[in-house]
Amino acid sequence: MTMIKVKAAGGCGGTIWDEKGRDQVAGVYVYYTDSKVFALQFIFHEKGKFVKSVRHGVSQMNESYTAVVFDHPSEYLTTVTGSVIPFFRTGLHSIAFITNKGSYGPFGASKRCKKPRPVPL
Repeated sequence: MTMIKVKAAGGCGGTIWDEKGRDQVAGVYVYYTDSKVFALQFIFHEKGKFVKSVRHGVSQMNESYTAVVFDHPSEYLTTVTGSVIPFFRTGLHSIAFITNKGSYGPFGASKRCKKPRPVPL
């Protein structure tokens, strides 16, 4: 399956990142609290092994994390949905992942988010 790039969305800071050459997403670590998503770290399948990307985002002392592990290779991402923090769009409120087999999340402030925006892949 081919990796599809989507444009940056959300906050006023941070950097755009690219997992160059990595196209077999096998899972995602999501770092969050009940009010915000702080970071994402992807799990890729490369040369018969599972490897983690660098962590994209920031660390927070009181954060939790969830490892979302797909049934690789038969399960793959189809949509990522989420919402940004409304005040100056300063971060990611929530995020969820939809695959061809089901959905994971939302993680973060899911109860306060009124209208997540899907990004089909």
